[in-house]
Amino acid sequence: MEETINHRRNIDPLQQFVYTTRHGFGSRTAVKERMQLQSFSIHNLGPFYEQFTLQLEKDVTILTGTNDAGKSCVLRFLKAFCGMTPIYENDVNEDFHHACQTSWKKSDAIRCRATFDKNQFSETLHPAFAYGNEDIVRAEVVWKAAPELNKFDVNVFRKHGGLAGQGSPNAMPACFMLGDTGKLRDVVELDKLTDLERHLLDVAFSPKFSLDKWSAIGNEDRRSRQLQMAENKLNSYVSRFLPVPSSLRFKFQLLGSDKNKLGVSLADIHGGLTPFSSRGTGARKMLTLLGEMIRICSSANQVLLLFDEPENSLHADAQHLLREFLFELGKRPNVQVVYATHSPAMLNPMRPESIRVLKRQAKGDIGITVLDNRPTANNFRAVRASLGLSAVDSLLFAPVSVIVEGDSECASLPLLFERAAAKQPQAFADYTKLLSLALFLEGTGQNWKNLALLANSHGSKVVVFLDGDMAGDPSLVRFQKEYPNIPVVLIPDKRAIEDLVLKPVYFQAVAKWLGKTEQDVNEKAFGEWDATRTYKSSFGTRVEYWAREKLGAKRFSKPEVMRMAADVSKPEDVDGKPLIELLAAIRSQLSNTSFG
Repeated sequence: MEETINHRRNIDPLQQFVYTTRHGFGSRTAVKERMQLQSFSIHNLGPFYEQFTLQLEKDVTILTGTNDAGKSCVLRFLKAFCGMTPIYENDVNEDFHHACQTSWKKSDAIRCRATFDKNQFSETLHPAFAYGNEDIVRAEVVWKAAPELNKFDVNVFRKHGGLAGQGSPNAMPACFMLGDTGKLRDVVELDKLTDLERHLLDVAFSPKFSLDKWSAIGNEDRRSRQLQMAENKLNSYVSRFLPVPSSLRFKFQLLGSDKNKLGVSLADIHGGLTPFSSRGTGARKMLTLLGEMIRICSSANQVLLLFDEPENSLHADAQHLLREFLFELGKRPNVQVVYATHSPAMLNPMRPESIRVLKRQAKGDIGITVLDNRPTANNFRAVRASLGLSAVDSLLFAPVSVIVEGDSECASLPLLFERAAAKQPQAFADYTKLLSLALFLEGTGQNWKNLALLANSHGSKVVVFLDGDMAGDPSLVRFQKEYPNIPVVLIPDKRAIEDLVLKPVYFQAVAKWLGKTEQDVNEKAFGEWDATRTYKSSFGTRVEYWAREKLGAKRFSKPEVMRMAADVSKPEDVDGKPLIELLAAIRSQLSNTSFG
């Protein structure tokens, strides 16, 4: 592992960045390498009276909710925490001000608390938080934020309890608020480059822009050729991230004999050439964000990316692609992303576990902010309510609607696609793009037909993905006859989603979910029990009955077990054939759109 880590650090930052976004470098299979920020608690700051705790995903966490619920404050205090910057009187919760019996400036009730998992960056937090030591499992950092205290304490914990070390943090993860790093200029002064301009020119003239080398080119034709090559290289990267219908290209221009200045314009697919500052807000924002991300993510350190309402000024298509771009960044072993949004296009229905809903409610005479960490039941009803959307509104935010039978599909399909793509990269070459343009809706069993017809009636391109036991079902036969424009993909041989991973892998996940050993939970033990049963049902349902009846499980979540099975699976453990057929159906539906 150490050799792999060192190799990654020696890769040119730009090449590493581009390889990541194209190929998923540092995917979830490498999660053990993260110094994961697991949770962040806020006490008596902003709208958070008493304690508010946010559980974070290992890659991307999305905050949504009504205005003034506290989303922006979470980001602001995360940034203050990582930057170790002081808080001010206006940051303190008003109800705490009223109830506090002493000066707020020295109250230890005003604090933030963060819990970290470990990776190769862990020792930057505290020497005891060593990556190679299997006995060390987590670190907790407490920030007593009141000005007269303003103290950070670290406690490092062992696997079986007890402290391994404590003291003050050496360094916190680097934290960046996207959108705060300035603008690109129409005329770039090469001897006075901003950080953003420097990194974009490093992309164009990689591995690094050199003013001395540029100034030494005396032949104007040669300088023009060098500039054209740099322009093409930069645009080859830019084109990967911009929405297809509104693709833009950088255009560099020599400004007479002044070698220290470079003109920057944008050209669109219709041939229009406009100075950067005169383009639309959305176009400038996408390109500026791209430059920011290249600059920030070229860092070899642990990075926390924060983004408040990234959808502003962007068309829904651009939002979809920006969202997928952020999720790709989150796969990097040293990056976690947290963003707040009011846009359905910035939510990924294929990753429901990433969504958090903040809402205000009364507690006695005061108002508090509470958090719903799993708000996706009943087709994201709580999420849609927080955004003021109906189910019909949701259909507006993706070119293709994919209707699946249940939560297990929504929970596991992203990981199954990732594993299958690693096994058959050519067959899945465009899967990340295709899935970014699809909205996956959970059909709650037989309700899939209603959702499919609802989506179809509102002009959405629809694909249906069902378990194989629906083959020959009279209702499906009638549906396919009446709606030949809606492709239906069935898992072959009357199998279900749970059958797409090998049985030993699935039972490994069951054992992990139940907290039992694989000696008690395995395919053989289930088979012996299953042989005594006469009823017919899907494999996953029979395993649930077995867990409850034979193993005494009081609760069994098929979606969570299936997601766990997909997570622990290896590429060779996954049957990718039904997924290839599903991709083909999505691709076909997109062929008659601007994304085809």
